[in-house]
Parts: sequence; structure tokens; C-alpha cells
Amino acid sequence: GALKADGRLVVVDFYRFRSREGRDPDWAKNHIRADRDEFRAEIEAAGLEFERTFDHLPYQYAMVFRKANR
Repeated sequence: GALKADGRLVVVDFYRFRSREGRDPDWAKNHIRADRDEFRAEIEAAGLEFERTFDHLPYQYAMVFRKANR
């Protein structure tokens, strides 16, 4: 694959269900396909291992994945 053995995949995205000030609450639902847990499940199903998450921002999160040890 394209990811080196010690490489990491980092996903940074908006939460789907946390509304932002000044935005219509439906904005995120109409522009973001899935929320964090769904993306995590899809990436793990593709064979990567979840390493950690960063969720200290009010509207965004980051997740780090690595190649699974097989």
C-alpha cells in the first residue's frame, strides 16, 4: 500500500452534530457525510488500527491511525 510500515493516517474533520455559532444547525448535516465514530469504523474496517484522538477543539476532531500489525 501507499502507507509506509511506520506511517500514520490522520483524519481531521468537523463534528457532524455540533452546531457552530452563526450557522444553521442543518449546515453540518448537509455538508458532512458521517460523524467521527462512523469514520473510525470505516477506517478500521479497511485494516488500520486506531491510535488516538484529539477532541479538544469545539467543532473539529482529529484521529490518528496506523497500519495494523498482522
